[in-house]
Amino acid sequence: MSEFGKETRFGELADVGGGRDHRGFARDRGDAGDGFNSPAGSGGWPDGAGGGTGATYALGATGTVSAGAGQNDIVLGSGDYLVESGGQDVITAAHGKETVEATAAMSDLVRGGSSDLVFMGGTGSVTIHGGSGSDTFFGGAGDALVRGGTAGNNFLDAGGGAATLFGGGNGDQMFANGGIGQALHAGGGNETLNGSGSSGRDTFFGGSGRDQIIGGQGDDTFVAGRGAATIDASLGRSTFIFINGRAGGTELVQGLLDPSQLKISLSGYRQHEENYILKHQASSASGVTITLSDHTTVTFENIAQIARANFA
Repeated sequence: MSEFGKETRFGELADVGGGRDHRGFARDRGDAGDGFNSPAGSGGWPDGAGGGTGATYALGATGTVSAGAGQNDIVLGSGDYLVESGGQDVITAAHGKETVEATAAMSDLVRGGSSDLVFMGGTGSVTIHGGSGSDTFFGGAGDALVRGGTAGNNFLDAGGGAATLFGGGNGDQMFANGGIGQALHAGGGNETLNGSGSSGRDTFFGGSGRDQIIGGQGDDTFVAGRGAATIDASLGRSTFIFINGRAGGTELVQGLLDPSQLKISLSGYRQHEENYILKHQASSASGVTITLSDHTTVTFENIAQIARANFA
C-alpha cells in the first residue's frame, strides 16, 4: 500500500488526496521509495490529482493524468500524455506529445515547451504558450489567449468564446467562429486567417509573410502588416487600419461589392496623409490602387475610386 492508503498499479488512478500537497514524483523507472509501486517496463502512469490544491506532478514516462477540481501544477516529461483537466491547472510540457482535454476545466495555463500540443477546450478560460512545437487548439465557449508554436503548422480554432490567437510560424491555420468578436494575428510565416464561420466583429492582423485572410459575415477589421496579404473582405462593412511603422506591405482586397462597405483608418501618419492617398490613387478596369507614404500598397478590386467618405 502506498503512503496515501491506495496501492498504485498500472491501469489504476493514483489518488492524491484533497489537501495542499506539494510532492513531486519522478517515475521514469518506477523509482523505489516514492510511495508508489511502478511495474517495470510498463511505460505509463495513469495518475489522479483528486480535488486538492497545489498538487504537483513531475512525470517522465507515458501515461494519463486525471486532474481533479482543485488547483494543480502538472509537469510533464518527454513521453506521450493525456491530461484530463477539471479545475484550475497549470500544465507544463517538455518535448513529448500532449493532449489536454479541458472540457470540464475552470481555467488552464499551458506552457508547451518543445512538445506538439493538442488542446480541447470547454467553458473555462485558457492561456496557451505554444513554445517551439506545432500545436492544435480547439476552443470552447470560454475566453482564450493562444500563441502557436514556433515550428509552424499550427491549427488554431478559436471556438465560440472571446479569443485571441497568435500564429507561430509558417503554415499556420487560424479560424474565428461564433458571434463574439475575436482577434487573429499572423506571425512571420505564410499563414491563413479564416473568419468564414464567424458572425462577430472580428479583427485580423497581417504579418510579415504571405497571408491569406478571409473575412466573416459581420463587420470586420483588417490591420495591415509588413508582408503580402490577399484578403477576402467580410460580408458586412470592412475597415482597413494602417499603422505607420507597422504597415509597409502589399494587400489585394477582394469581395467588396460597393464603396459603402469600405472604411480606411490611418494611425501615426502625417497630417495630410489622406490627401496624399486621394491624389495618388490609380484606377483601372479591375479596381483602384492606393499608395501610402510608407510605401504600403493596397488594391481594392471592384472599387472604381476612393472618396473622402471612405476614411474613418
